[in-house]
Amino acid sequence: MNVVFHCPPSDEARGKLLKAVALASPGIRLEVVPGVPALAARLREPMDTIGLVVIKATDPDHLQQVTDLRKSLRQVRVAIVLPDTHPNTVALAHTIHPSLMTYGENSLLELTAVLRKLAEIEARFNGTNLDPSDAAANPPGS
Repeated sequence: MNVVFHCPPSDEARGKLLKAVALASPGIRLEVVPGVPALAARLREPMDTIGLVVIKATDPDHLQQVTDLRKSLRQVRVAIVLPDTHPNTVALAHTIHPSLMTYGENSLLELTAVLRKLAEIEARFNGTNLDPSDAAANPPGS
């Protein structure tokens, strides 16, 4: 499964999130797009190979920039990690119709669970036997 990952390089949680996404399942192919312009460019390319777009919003201004891409984001599954649970932040995030919206400490667990489930579904659809528990034993690049 192809996962497009967007989180600005300056975000402190970026490393943890990247690792969690990469280790969620051995079938995940990760494509990192660091800036909103790079995300916009990627969304103009064919999207039929994208299984999920993971977005880590760093602040309300960044979230606003991301939601400006909502027309393109509505064509793919989106998981978004919010910077806070302020009602305005949550309402703004809802404009992109995410499949998963999460925040805080549980975001890694929730995101990993969704990625594993999507990878399992894709593996069954493609007729491959994918054991998500193999991800920890065979991290990317090993």
